[in-house]
Amino acid sequence: MNKYWRTGIYLTYLAGIMLLMLFSGSKYAWMSEVDPGVSPSLITQDSDNRILFRVLILIVITGAQLVIMLKSVLLPERTLSLILVVLALILFF
Repeated sequence: MNKYWRTGIYLTYLAGIMLLMLFSGSKYAWMSEVDPGVSPSLITQDSDNRILFRVLILIVITGAQLVIMLKSVLLPERTLSLILVVLALILFF
């Protein structure tokens, strides 16, 4: 695999991990910082767009690492890809 493709895939993975961390948690968590009487768990969330977006990001970064895992001939690089997939799954859940 070309080193530029590999670098691009790793950068895609890094951006995906940042997005997973950015969109984790409740979108109403900031309200309890402004007014401690308001609990984010009491606010009903009608839309699951945040969860859907996180699943999409997880699929993209996992797929990118699986491409590296399948195309690589070196065992350390395959192991690194597997570790990165497990890390993404841990951050997702």
